[in-house]
Amino acid sequence: MPASSDEEYQIAVPVIHEKVNGKAIVVVAGAPPCMEELKKQGIEDFIHIRSNVLETLSAFHRKLGIAHKNTMR
Repeated sequence: MPASSDEEYQIAVPVIHEKVNGKAIVVVAGAPPCMEELKKQGIEDFIHIRSNVLETLSAFHRKLGIAHKNTMR
């Protein structure tokens, strides 16, 4: 979905989530005011300025079944 306003997220994201029906991961870019309501509707993934990049990417790896190889020593 292209960039959207906070008001549109509450309407558009649940529709997209329903249409992909588990065949894709729906990620909301931003932290809209309706985030808690979206979470109650099953939307789990948000990326925003306060996201921990390592934790977020690791979570996507787990969801996608991608093995994590720690290369930092």
